[in-house]
Amino acid sequence: MNRRNQSGRIALAGMLSALAVVILTLGSLVDVVELSAAALASFAVMVAVLELGTGWAVGVFAVSAVLSLLLFPMRIATVTFALFFGYYPVLKVYLDKLRVRMLRWAVKFACFNAFLVLAALLLGEIAGLEAEVGEAKWLYGALLALGNATLAVYDVAIARISLLYIKKCKNRMRK
Repeated sequence: MNRRNQSGRIALAGMLSALAVVILTLGSLVDVVELSAAALASFAVMVAVLELGTGWAVGVFAVSAVLSLLLFPMRIATVTFALFFGYYPVLKVYLDKLRVRMLRWAVKFACFNAFLVLAALLLGEIAGLEAEVGEAKWLYGALLALGNATLAVYDVAIARISLLYIKKCKNRMRK
């Protein structure tokens, strides 16, 4: 790999990291779009996977997550990006290689549900959410059901946007 190509990769990784941080910052400033911002910022990682490979994409995720957590600690957008949405495009590359479709989806849902449980525990400890929920334990079940439905939509969306990116934008990025 020549020096010029390496410099271009570093520059693109830096720009994608900055884009993710800007999206997460906007999401942290506007409460209504926090979860959407985390999902949208993950598309910067998706572009890194498609243009640079999974190793660089992990770097883009790590830099974006650390910077956004330093700028806006304990905001929903930054925490959900750091705990799930940020690395999901990289994880998806490996999970989509599983030949058995049901196994592939089972692992995706297991990873997402582990994230939801971890997020619920963190919010319960840090924000005192459990005291507010009180006896309404059914909310956790509803959160899991809604979250799993959202994951299915997000997974299909990221796959289709990846294909659209490859068809419409990838050749333009090369220039």
